[in-house]
Amino acid sequence: PTAAQVPRVGVVLLHGAAARSDSMAGLAGKLRSQGHLVANLDMPWSSEVHHRVPLESAERQVLAGLQDLRRRGAGKLVLAGFSKG
Repeated sequence: PTAAQVPRVGVVLLHGAAARSDSMAGLAGKLRSQGHLVANLDMPWSSEVHHRVPLESAERQVLAGLQDLRRRGAGKLVLAGFSKG
């Protein structure tokens, strides 16, 4: 298939507890340089946000990230994250 026929990949990056989206900035940049669309989110469990939030809050945030990637032209979606635990 030609480059125009290959669906763009959209990646939602999820950082670990007590981290922030900047901990994933290197990976986000690498993915973008390869032509991927990236949503690098500050999740509710980040060091900048209160840790005791309902799970639904994180679910809404991930869903919004996925929807944003679709609007930007992603044909395939990937969730990627890490945990130190």
